[in-house]
Amino acid sequence: VLNYLKVREYRKQDILVSNIRPYLKKIWFADKNGGCSTDVLVFRKKRNSDNADFLFKIVSDDRFFNIVNDNAVGTKMPRGDKSIIKQVLFAIPTTKEEQTAIANVLSSMDKEIETLNTKLEKYRNLKTAMMQQLLTGKIRLVK
Repeated sequence: VLNYLKVREYRKQDILVSNIRPYLKKIWFADKNGGCSTDVLVFRKKRNSDNADFLFKIVSDDRFFNIVNDNAVGTKMPRGDKSIIKQVLFAIPTTKEEQTAIANVLSSMDKEIETLNTKLEKYRNLKTAMMQQLLTGKIRLVK
């Protein structure tokens, strides 16, 4: 049985960020309600008019994680300083339409990067296989 004081509630569309070893950049966009460790930061939109996807993009940005890392306390299991994290200000467009438009563009770019990374991995594997074939003499190049 878990002690309620050691569990933090989160809701669907909250953003969960691990506060332990922030350099690992562990972040999750909640797709359901639940509970998590108190070592997990829970970000929640303040206004219903805010776009949760847009907020996720902002919090997952390297600039936020750099601030958390620069102010982390401890060496073996560093933790972000919650008093500093609470002071971080984000620039957020006031209209949901603008937030949605920005989130859509960033999501498209993420998909393109994922596609390119998949192709890159495919070509690396092909190169490795070709190198093996060429170095073992199974394939010979003739001029």
